[in-house]
Amino acid sequence: TDISGLLATPNSGNGISLTDSPGNTIGGINVQDRNIIYGGINLAGANTTGNKIIGNYLGPDITGQTALGQGGGISISDASNNEVGPGNVISGNINHGLHFTGQNASNNRVFGNYFGLAADGNTPMGNQNRNIVIENAPNNRIGGLTSDSLNVISASVNEDGILLFGANAYGNQIVGNYIGTNASGDQAVGNAQRGVIIAAEATNNIIGPNNVISGNVNWGIQIYHITATGNKVINNLIGTDATGTQPLDNGQANVYITNSPGNLVDGNTICGAGGGQPGGPGIELLGVDTWNTVISNNFIGTNANGDQGLGNGSVGIVAYKGASNNNIGPNNVISGNGGGIEFFGAETDSMHVFGNYIGTNQSDAADIGNMYSGINITDSSAFNTIGPGNVISNNGDIGIQINTPGAVYNRIIGNLIGTTSDGMSALGNGEFGILCAAPYTTIGGLLEEEQNVVSANSPGIVIGSDDGSGNCIIQGNYIGTDITGNGALLNEGTGLTLNNSTSNIVGGLEPGARNVIGSMGIVNLAATNNKVIGNYIGIRADGSGPIDN
Repeated sequence: TDISGLLATPNSGNGISLTDSPGNTIGGINVQDRNIIYGGINLAGANTTGNKIIGNYLGPDITGQTALGQGGGISISDASNNEVGPGNVISGNINHGLHFTGQNASNNRVFGNYFGLAADGNTPMGNQNRNIVIENAPNNRIGGLTSDSLNVISASVNEDGILLFGANAYGNQIVGNYIGTNASGDQAVGNAQRGVIIAAEATNNIIGPNNVISGNVNWGIQIYHITATGNKVINNLIGTDATGTQPLDNGQANVYITNSPGNLVDGNTICGAGGGQPGGPGIELLGVDTWNTVISNNFIGTNANGDQGLGNGSVGIVAYKGASNNNIGPNNVISGNGGGIEFFGAETDSMHVFGNYIGTNQSDAADIGNMYSGINITDSSAFNTIGPGNVISNNGDIGIQINTPGAVYNRIIGNLIGTTSDGMSALGNGEFGILCAAPYTTIGGLLEEEQNVVSANSPGIVIGSDDGSGNCIIQGNYIGTDITGNGALLNEGTGLTLNNSTSNIVGGLEPGARNVIGSMGIVNLAATNNKVIGNYIGIRADGSGPIDN
């Protein structure tokens, strides 16, 4: 710059360059130590270690509020054990804010900086490309667990907050940052694309804990590519403000996993996707190479306490275009959304949903239901297992619906559908407990742990549709009773309806096959060749007397 620090007088190359040079300090914690640097800083070489970059303006003028022009940020190439922070403002640059490259660019720490904002922590001053890039570089740490370690990483002009890619981009941790917000974490100053993207060959990286990833123009987090495996998204606020109590929307899905196997999403609060508009799911799983994902212990659609619905724009979780063999559970609260969970499309199969609260929470909250169905399986999504251990209650529409003939061989086992989590009180879904229009569905089973309680809905279970269905097995369930099978929790209308449906088996002579139906029994509408055997209809499970019908 010129002597005033207000006008750029560019260097022909970097402002500062260190090559195989250890133990230097650039800047300092006091204002008088600050450098105003146009042209950026370059650290390179295996011997460039133990350097500290503190309290500088890289991109802004001396006021910290106006960009000098098209300067450079910081490049760290095959240099290790350096520190960037605290107190740098790295904003308004022509390319990336900070770029790590090379296998030896490892064990660096980045903490307490502003990327893409002016020095006031509120005014956008975006880097033109990405704020931080980790390219083929392992074991770096962005942020920290203390409040003075957090980086604010926001307002990139054209791209993402953070990108990780390359075969040596492993073991990196992004922890305790605000990504897409201002420095207070209460206003959106979003990155132009994603908050964080983990791309090809980046493995075993950790996003979390304690990041706020909100207010970004498109996705909060994307994990993309068949080689991007073993990554963890843990204990973040995604789509809320820093308190976890107010939505601060990402424009599309909060977590978007595309053709990437073997990743973990655990312990996060995930809401506000899509700005409350249709098309913004909390978690989106897409593609035939998205398998072995584990989604557990999250609040999806609620605040960080799980007791207030903040919602995602469409569903809490959606899987489609061949995503298969993924695990949803245990201990997710999936409530307050447009819908809870949706699977659709050919090859979207063998999903397992277990041990979740869908439409309510662990305290049986009655005011955070999903607007529509708890679970919707459609359009040739097959061989999925719902249960055991889900509480699917208090949804505005249907508890579980399987609504197309191509969605075959699904199993619904061991769930509470329409009751509280102890199975003793009513917390009904707005319409059907289960609506099944697909053949070869199994509801319940011969084992005690496969028994569903389907009660306090309107009505209980309906098998069939105008298109017909059949060859379903309904065994071992309590329908219109509490979990003991002896107390009435009646469904409104029928307990079980067979509608234009053939060759179903209701009950059986095997131990455990008996259904206990305490609502208005079984209604058969234009249904043929069905077998109804060995059930207690209007009789308590212990056989001691009647249940009201």
